Amino acid sequence: MTMERTPQVLWCRWTMPDNIMQEVNDALCEYFGTRRDQILGHVFVPEIPQEDMRTTREKEVLLSVAQPTALHMHRVLLREEERWTVWHQRGWFDETGGLIGIEATGQDITHWGVERETDLVVQSLLSDHFHAFLAMMGALERESIVDE
Repeated sequence: MTMERTPQVLWCRWTMPDNIMQEVNDALCEYFGTRRDQILGHVFVPEIPQEDMRTTREKEVLLSVAQPTALHMHRVLLREEERWTVWHQRGWFDETGGLIGIEATGQDITHWGVERETDLVVQSLLSDHFHAFLAMMGALERESIVDE
């Protein structure tokens, strides 16, 4: 029996509007073929096709106190190979509601066989699952607060 390697969760946090990386996990460094010291304290932008970068930036601009999360997919070019990733972003805000940072978790989903035409369908499905997950986590968090 052959076990396939489980895709690791990529994680990072950066400040806005300067896009300086503050924290990253080992999985992100490994995935992008870089070292933590090459990312932290710097602007780190992986090679993303221009149209996908535009969509990603549009999602970031929409982050607000009222809508602090966004879910999106984009391609990334790694070692001359096109890969698909899905990202959940959460905005961090100051006391006036200004966006001061973003935390993102992502995963390579190339093995799903995703193509641009299915992007909206997949995002919709992911969004539904993600919102169900958030609702579950909120319930668990409320339970743990009540138990304390």
